[in-house]
Amino acid sequence: MAEITATQKRFLQKIRSYTAEHGIPPTIQELAERLDIKGSSVYEQVQRLKAKGMLLHEPGKARSLRVVNDGPDSPPAEDVCRVAEIFSAQDSEGQAIPLFSSMVPAGFPSPADDYIENQLDLNQYLINHPAATFFVRVSGTSMTGAGINHGSILVVDRSLEPNDGDIVVAVIHGELTVKRLKRYQGGRVFLVPENPDYKPVELTQEMEVTIWGVVTSAVQEFRKP
Repeated sequence: MAEITATQKRFLQKIRSYTAEHGIPPTIQELAERLDIKGSSVYEQVQRLKAKGMLLHEPGKARSLRVVNDGPDSPPAEDVCRVAEIFSAQDSEGQAIPLFSSMVPAGFPSPADDYIENQLDLNQYLINHPAATFFVRVSGTSMTGAGINHGSILVVDRSLEPNDGDIVVAVIHGELTVKRLKRYQGGRVFLVPENPDYKPVELTQEMEVTIWGVVTSAVQEFRKP
């Protein structure tokens, strides 16, 4: 893979961030405004990145900027909750763990309640349709209000029909992102973040959008072994 400079990494990051925020790639002028540079400088950078195979752009076609691959070490887009990894749930092996019979408060349980009534298999508890279910690890902070943090693992069921208010994994112009699906009167549909720092994305007929699956659960790690 061709090496790119820190400036070029930032350039690619701005393209990805704009695309995630608005659902469409930026124009040369919009990118120039975000970077606070001249449009001619943006065009020159586009040509350099195209030559390195890092960017796609069709001359004369508006909003045709597409990031190909800006490398594993480059920073994530600044306003997205992206899918970083996907794992199939179909062949995962279950492992039963002890299930205590009484509710445990947010303190220390009574020793009298410290006995096991049953075994709990998290696969059976979290997965209803194994063949259509995937574990997805996310990156980004736009869904923190829903308890989905950077590095969270989501349980995604692709067999479910997405309903208004569901958290979904959507494909926007070829990129997987996690947002809440909201439908409004008049037929307007938005992908809404759960973080006030980020803006909703309105889905339009011109956009390449697919709802990839519905998020049913989230797993958050608090301490690594």
